[in-house]
Amino acid sequence: MMELRFDDATLRLRVGFSTSASQTLALHQQLHFWQNERGGVLLASSVGASDGVVEVVRVTPPHRDDRAGWYWLKLDHARVLNEIQGAFDQGLHFVGYWHTHAQVRPQLSSQDVDAMMPAIRGAGLDLQRLLMVVVGGRRRALALDVCAVDCATGAWERLVPEPASRSVDVGLDIEKGRLG
Repeated sequence: MMELRFDDATLRLRVGFSTSASQTLALHQQLHFWQNERGGVLLASSVGASDGVVEVVRVTPPHRDDRAGWYWLKLDHARVLNEIQGAFDQGLHFVGYWHTHAQVRPQLSSQDVDAMMPAIRGAGLDLQRLLMVVVGGRRRALALDVCAVDCATGAWERLVPEPASRSVDVGLDIEKGRLG
């Protein structure tokens, strides 16, 4: 069951996020000015090769070996490759990256794409495009900017959220750091 859905008719791409994946993203929102960006990997049960549907069923949480500041993030490359391999061994596919912004309405930036391109090209992954998700929102609500990035050029297309996916109450008690 997908809780959040995004699509792009031109790319013939539809992306859904499971409840579990959505809740993991919500747990790591950057809600305060003193919090650093966080991020991880998007893992899907399918890559949409035949029907254009990508179902993100797991997102990896931030890791202590990542380096970050309030407006920048550098994921630990070795950790990311290990997570991708471990997920593949379990039948899941790497489909992209996620990270946070301290914005109610987050937006992917060219700096975000530029920061990830060396990791994409250096990983030896044969991908035509991948997803980049920026997590924002506010307490008890999650907002996502979901984009498909062309791995060769770095150009991206923003996917349009279905109306119910623009800002979703994810049942999260931020003060207690757990699902409510």
